[in-house]
Amino acid sequence: MIIVFEMSSALKEVHSNDLVHRDLKPENIMVEEDGTIRLGDFGGTKDQASIQTDSNQTGVFTWGWADSNARIGKYSKESEVYAFGLNAYYILYAEPLFTRDDQNAYLQNQFNLDHGFGDQYFLQGTIKSCLLDDPSERPTFEFLEKDVFYQCIVTLCKEKDQKADEKAVQLIKVSATKPILDHQEKVYKFTCLI
Repeated sequence: MIIVFEMSSALKEVHSNDLVHRDLKPENIMVEEDGTIRLGDFGGTKDQASIQTDSNQTGVFTWGWADSNARIGKYSKESEVYAFGLNAYYILYAEPLFTRDDQNAYLQNQFNLDHGFGDQYFLQGTIKSCLLDDPSERPTFEFLEKDVFYQCIVTLCKEKDQKADEKAVQLIKVSATKPILDHQEKVYKFTCLI
């Protein structure tokens, strides 16, 4: 789950600079030896303004990782949120949500995320919100970073062992420099856990 959090933080930073990566897929998410997550392959990245004004965009997406708008060259930050949801699913379950055998499901955005209880369970709602058909209803990375952080802490607190405590403390230390804990919707939930 921490990988998903770091990915949401990286993409929040990209979007805060009005950029859209446009090719978010597992191959472009790299894990360094120390566990640090890096987002790579910015060759297709464009700024939001040029995306909105350029009606003749060429596609940069990879099959299975883009929403219906990105597949026809209409990229947006909301399309990237959709790709994030698919990548989060892949990271948590070690398999893509859509395979080549599921072309109709992919094209119609039909999926099932009900996989029972476990670490992944806590992010099912987050992933579903990323995959909403209406792009305007999808969350922003500003929200996603905070939501995924909160879900990571909840999961680690529920494990209640020394290793989980160490992970939670480390996550808080690493994230404390980021303006993450002041989010009004999540602060009260977070403080209840302490």
